[in-house]
Amino acid sequence: MNERRIKTQIMLYFKFFGALLHNIDIGVDNSCPTAYITPTGKLRYNEKFMDSLTEKEQIFIICHEILHAAFG
Repeated sequence: MNERRIKTQIMLYFKFFGALLHNIDIGVDNSCPTAYITPTGKLRYNEKFMDSLTEKEQIFIICHEILHAAFG
């Protein structure tokens, strides 16, 4: 996953999610099968899983996880 490109796409085209994304630390955790958000608001994802997705699907996953953080 090209993390910088995905973040840029979200910030440009999905302003609401971009504003929330600004405060979230994104990193790799290959011990998880997909992606998750920690109780402290850190987003972690499995590299192989994310690389198997299209760019649009990656954006969806990131936005989905951002909503978990936003709604607690």
